[in-house]
Amino acid sequence: MDAETAPVQETYLRQSRGIPYGQNDMSLKPVIYPFAGRIGGNQGLVLDRNDPANAELLKKVPDAAPLMSISEGLDPRGFLRIDHWKFGFIECIAWISIRHSSASQDAQAPSSASSVYSTATFLGPLFGGISNWLFLTLFIFSFSNVSGSHLNPTITMATFFARLISVPRLVIYLASQTLGGALAGFMLRAAYVSRDYTVGGCYMNALPSCPTLQDQSLREKRP
Repeated sequence: MDAETAPVQETYLRQSRGIPYGQNDMSLKPVIYPFAGRIGGNQGLVLDRNDPANAELLKKVPDAAPLMSISEGLDPRGFLRIDHWKFGFIECIAWISIRHSSASQDAQAPSSASSVYSTATFLGPLFGGISNWLFLTLFIFSFSNVSGSHLNPTITMATFFARLISVPRLVIYLASQTLGGALAGFMLRAAYVSRDYTVGGCYMNALPSCPTLQDQSLREKRP
């Protein structure tokens, strides 16, 4: 067992399986890295900042426990930890997967009309909301033990201001999520063979060019 993951693995296994302390019922244990900024409220995968036994690990990974100090959160040595880059790569893959799956949530124009209930205005948000709920639940459950399942730059920023992640992890996660979204967009564009492709959410609608104020004033001055 890795010395860095031993405390949180021991806590996690005994809380989830009800194993009494002093008893070991399995030879192989999962590798679970302590991280306070996980999604899902699984605070059993964090360390106790007041425990002297965790002091050495918290110097290397300050966000293994919540409520770190400002100096710990700004420590740039986190950029040198290969684990942070591994977790960033997982965030990139998760962001590619969830963005690419959003292509199935495209709201098409209805073939028949029965009031608002068969229009894209009603069916689009309904189908998109249900699909997002299913996909987000799946991806959060799948990636939470690895990277924390942020899956969104807004969540990453929120956990940073809540003092749950450090600046190195913040930068790596934001860069990975942005890269994953861009790659998913390129994949959809290549598959659709067109730039004219929209899915649920907001998009820019290019309006026809409007006459300038100067042209309008000239028309008004003409007899």
